[in-house]
Parts: sequence; structure tokens; C-alpha cells
Amino acid sequence: MTEPAREVVHTEKNSWLVGDGVNDPNLSGTVVVAGISHVADADASIAELATLSLGRIAERADGSLP
Repeated sequence: MTEPAREVVHTEKNSWLVGDGVNDPNLSGTVVVAGISHVADADASIAELATLSLGRIAERADGSLP
């Protein structure tokens, strides 16, 4: 089962990290590299975070970002 994105980080180096807040990203085979546009295509609510400032984190508990 695929979990929704519950954490989105816009790093100081202008990278984007998206996590489900459930699965450990440090385990083998759990990390996927994709362009943020592909992630936003899969979850349109992530596109709303395009203006998230560098170094900021958006979180949601219920599976819906702001």
C-alpha cells in the first residue's frame, strides 16, 4: 500500500524531500528519486507548496497538505 505524502521539506540547498511519516527512509529499497514535478503529478496538493521557503517543512497528519 502506498502512503500519502505527510512531510515535505524544501532544503536550504533548494532540494525537495517528501516523506510519508510512517516508513523508515533509511531502509534498503525505500527511497525513490524523482523530480518534484512528478511527485506533484501524483499528489496535486504538493504543487500548492511550490512557494514553500527554503529551509521550511510542511507537515500533515491526515494526508492532506495545506
